[in-house]
Amino acid sequence: MSCRIVIIGAGPTGLGAAIRLTELEHANWALYEKYHSCGGLSGTQRDHQGFSWDFGGHVLFTQIDRVIKILASLGQDFFLTHQRKAFIELLNIHIPYPFQLHTDHLPAEAKKRCTAKWLDPAPVNHTDNNFKHWLLQTFGLEQCRLFFFPYNQKVWGCPLEKLSYDWIAQRISLPNQGHANRNWGPNHQFRYPGKDGMGAIFKALAEKKIQKGSIKFRRKIVAVDLQKKLIIDNEGRIDHYDNLISTIPLTDLIKSLRGNIPEKVSKAAGKLRWNSGLVTGLGFKGHPTSHDISWTYYPEAQFPFYRVTSISAYAPDLVPKNNPQKYCSFLCESTISSEQPQPSTQEVLEALYKTRLPLPQKDSRPISQTQISLPYSYPLPTSERNRHLKIIQDFLQSENIFSRGRFGSWLYEIGNMDHSLMQGLEIVDRIMLGEKETLWTS
Repeated sequence: MSCRIVIIGAGPTGLGAAIRLTELEHANWALYEKYHSCGGLSGTQRDHQGFSWDFGGHVLFTQIDRVIKILASLGQDFFLTHQRKAFIELLNIHIPYPFQLHTDHLPAEAKKRCTAKWLDPAPVNHTDNNFKHWLLQTFGLEQCRLFFFPYNQKVWGCPLEKLSYDWIAQRISLPNQGHANRNWGPNHQFRYPGKDGMGAIFKALAEKKIQKGSIKFRRKIVAVDLQKKLIIDNEGRIDHYDNLISTIPLTDLIKSLRGNIPEKVSKAAGKLRWNSGLVTGLGFKGHPTSHDISWTYYPEAQFPFYRVTSISAYAPDLVPKNNPQKYCSFLCESTISSEQPQPSTQEVLEALYKTRLPLPQKDSRPISQTQISLPYSYPLPTSERNRHLKIIQDFLQSENIFSRGRFGSWLYEIGNMDHSLMQGLEIVDRIMLGEKETLWTS
């Protein structure tokens, strides 16, 4: 009898695992999803007014060949392609992204102080595993004061000295990459679904790449019996597994375990840190004065959001009647933590009026207001994170449990949609074929 594989969560990682099991023609598996649709944190919801809101400012870009091939199966007409038009709004001007490669846009005195440091950055002390220190040593006091410190404090919602800097590989442009490469970054060109928002990718993959009826929706797993190798859902239904692939937050998985769990594992899980998020969608009647902005970053304290996406510029289908000439929409993202309370819709709206974004008319009232709370937004790369993860993952794998995905692996640096999909593919290759994972490592 073939091994029974159970997957928890139908986000990108869980779907990646299901797709690979289908490719291998392995029939003895089940996928459980607590909600009524696929996508997880990469999902989309449409409101009653006809505006669609992603669960964050998501765009698609990838250099992973296996993921590219899977996405190509959706068809040439599935995606629209965009050139990134991203800015930082600072000192009441728009500075092109990334900030450190465009300091020449700053006022003269600030530019002089920033540029001097940009030309001759101080060496990084690699013995100090501290993100704040790394920023200061890499970019200098003026760039940190203007942008890096306030912006990253907004995004992470915790003191920067508590974070490591070993995750920054493709996340932050370095000074030595030079002004010649001002379009730095893997997302300088990105794709977006032509219909139904970012969540459409995962709904389509489930329909095209997985046998119909394989995903068990509205089935929340509340307990995992280690001794009997059983999962139990919120209605008391039971399933057996030989190998369990979990994509739910690692902290929730550990809490769900029943059996002999070493104290060091529970303690390690209790030391993992994360922040929560709030997505505020504001839809307007009227055409914005310009759609030449993809998204804008906001480091200044007067704005309760750290990023605003001009989401109606991505696809006509995201606004009522597929008509971006008559409607526009903005997706505002805020981090919620003990140090950053949740803003109200009105506070977000009033702050949006203060921006330089191309609203149809200043102070025009939105016809759609939506707030989406994300209990888990970013897994924090704290300085001791890797040590805690090793304790937890070593134990889980000894029990034939494989925790992967953005919050399953708890690795922000491989937490994008393509990374997560790839983690699902590779963990099945490991279980079924004995192959090594190339993206996730212990």
